[in-house]
Amino acid sequence: WSGQPVLIVDLDDVLIKFREGFIEWLEETYEIQINKDSKEYYTTREVINAGLNPEEVFTQFILARKIKLLKPEQDMLDVVNSLSKSGFWIHLLTARPDNDLQCFYDTYTWLEKSGLSYDKLSFSGEKYRWCTQSEYFDSGSIVCAVDDSPKHAAEYAKHGIPVYVPYKPYNLEVHDMKNVHVFKCAEEFLRKIKKL
Repeated sequence: WSGQPVLIVDLDDVLIKFREGFIEWLEETYEIQINKDSKEYYTTREVINAGLNPEEVFTQFILARKIKLLKPEQDMLDVVNSLSKSGFWIHLLTARPDNDLQCFYDTYTWLEKSGLSYDKLSFSGEKYRWCTQSEYFDSGSIVCAVDDSPKHAAEYAKHGIPVYVPYKPYNLEVHDMKNVHVFKCAEEFLRKIKKL
């Protein structure tokens, strides 16, 4: 990194159709029916009602090597590639567990096959804290974050980092927050970023 403007971009349900793939796997593997328009960020209610532990189920999803098979959000990949070509430094930041080596390597495998142009990848469950410890923070080089998680979006926004949030039924509570910019499609996101 040599001072370029930085975009902090999440993977799951921003660049990768994680929720869609995970729900399909839950239905196939455990015959659990999930409401795709649920306002719940995690699919815990249905998993618990089926007598299963949500973390154990997620671990099984990783062990089944499904992460590297998830479908891309192709329009967003194309937009990020375009922004990369126009001079933005693309730092991918995911809350996926990097201590699970299967998840770690399958994440890199997916990225290698995706055609996504990015500069760096990091793993952290505390994304705002990660940003404050990054080389970009003190220089004010972080233009914005892009994240679907209401938790991460709220933390970014409350601490002055503009965050672009894809419209999802589970993140409605952050839509009216200061510094949160909601978009419904990749083209809308690109238009908003170009105005910065």
